[in-house]
Amino acid sequence: MGFIEDGAGGGSAATFGQTQAYRDIMAYLAEPASSEPDFSKFDFSKYGDVKDEEPVSLFGKSDLKVFHDRFNEQYNRFKDTKGDGVFRVYAHGNKTLIWDDNRFIRSAKDFDDVMSIKNPRWLEVDKMKSPMLFLYSCLSAVGNEHGESIGRKISIKHPNVTVVAFDGYVDYSPSLRGMGRVNKDPHLADRKGYMVVYKNGKVMYSKLYKDL
Repeated sequence: MGFIEDGAGGGSAATFGQTQAYRDIMAYLAEPASSEPDFSKFDFSKYGDVKDEEPVSLFGKSDLKVFHDRFNEQYNRFKDTKGDGVFRVYAHGNKTLIWDDNRFIRSAKDFDDVMSIKNPRWLEVDKMKSPMLFLYSCLSAVGNEHGESIGRKISIKHPNVTVVAFDGYVDYSPSLRGMGRVNKDPHLADRKGYMVVYKNGKVMYSKLYKDL
């Protein structure tokens, strides 16, 4: 299954769980019991006339319809979140990588290359105030023996970005509202995967998804 880099829990995790960033992450996850994300606290005017941080799909033509349907649902939900600095990427993944319809994305540079085409606003991410990236792909927080997950790699390249990744299998079941499950077993809706939050390559928070 993999592991949680740097270990789970600890003092830093407890502290992060009390921060506004953590509360924002919980809102953006939009689980069944949560309310709509509140964007009123963001100052959109400082960005001027810019493109939205619209959700990005890396699913391909050969993928099952359910993946495209869930993405379209999420896209319609978040397509008008102009200037909020929150990026959402929906993709397939495995240990150390994610992939689009054409290639494996194994490094932060690979990710930047793809995102610069899918959403050019990503090119400005290092200049944004408190940007976030949600990697809704399986095992995006699971790395090799050196702890090199794709989530960590992106976090190192972009130290200003809070990267939310998952040690587990992201559930795209059509019955869910939002992205409400991450499972340890890909065949069970057990919600025993982990949400892992990175900042500057370090794990700031890690918690069992069912306990969020």
